[in-house]
Formats: sequence, C-alpha cells, structure tokens
Amino acid sequence: MTRRRLIVHLLQERYGEGYWLPGGGVDTGESLRQGAMREAWEEAGADIVVTGILTVESLHRGLWRRVIFLAEPVPFLANRDNGGEAAADPALTISDTDPAAVRAASSFAAADAAGSLRHRYRCKTLPDVESAGACWVAVEELEALPLRSTSEPLTWIPWVANGGRVLPLNPEAVPEVARTFPDFQL
Repeated sequence: MTRRRLIVHLLQERYGEGYWLPGGGVDTGESLRQGAMREAWEEAGADIVVTGILTVESLHRGLWRRVIFLAEPVPFLANRDNGGEAAADPALTISDTDPAAVRAASSFAAADAAGSLRHRYRCKTLPDVESAGACWVAVEELEALPLRSTSEPLTWIPWVANGGRVLPLNPEAVPEVARTFPDFQL
C-alpha cells in the first residue's frame, strides 16, 4: 500500500458545528460531478475536478442516496468572481478567531515550507449562508480540528492517504451509480 501526502479542504460549518467535507444536492440539469464541483465552490470556495468515486450509498429504498467522490483542487490562476482577472492575493487565509484552525494552518505551513500549496489553491474566507469558511489541512492535523463528526473525515481521508481503492469515473465499471441514480448522469 502506498501512502500519499494529502492536503484536505475542510469547510467550517455555520453555527459552530465544526469542520466537515463539502457536499450537498444536485440541481436540476446537473450531472453528479457537476453538482459536486458546484457544492465545493459554494461551500468551500474551491475549484475542483472530480477524479474518482469512493462509495455509492442508498438507504430506505432509494429515498436517501449519495455518492462520495474523490476530487483534486484546480490550481488558483484567477479569481472566479471577478470575470477571470488575476486576483491581488491568492494566499489562503484563515480566521484568527478559531484556535484549532490556526494550529492546523501553522502545521500546514510547516509541512509545506515552500508555501507553494498555500498560494496555488483557493479557499473561502468570508462566511455566508453556505458555510463560515474553509481551510486546507494536512491529514495529520485532522484530529486537532473540531469536526462536526469524526465518522466520515476520519474514515475516507486516511483511506485515500493510505492508498485505499478509488473507483473509476466510468459508469460501466461502477454500475451501482446508474442503479442508484437512474435520473442523473455521472
């Protein structure tokens, strides 16, 4: 098993609920991947590309269903909100009022001494109706953050970091996607 160096984008839930992974519903006309990309942008301010599938789940005869994707950040080249013009300061910033986020960011900076990751990938810094903000953290720092729940971040993030199986974005290779989501394209 190959261990991968992994930096994770977590969003800070509103109302002090802790940090969590971006996620949400699919809007009319979107594919599952398009929905994941939009939700990552809305909740965490991150441009991503979906690279694989971790799991497909369905409960209560399909009344509750979801797919958990693996995604990678798209390098920050321009500010999406200003028509594509280069932004003045693409550096990631965090709230200095959240001690756990400050500790995690300090460790992140130490792990990335060259600073390249902090300046290449965007992250939400202003609260809105979707979330209170977001930050990039190293896998090793997950336990230092107040997570909304430990179940998923501490299951899926180490799984990927330790080389766990990631399913391809191919409907024929993962038929449960079409069975679970017959009304959406992958």
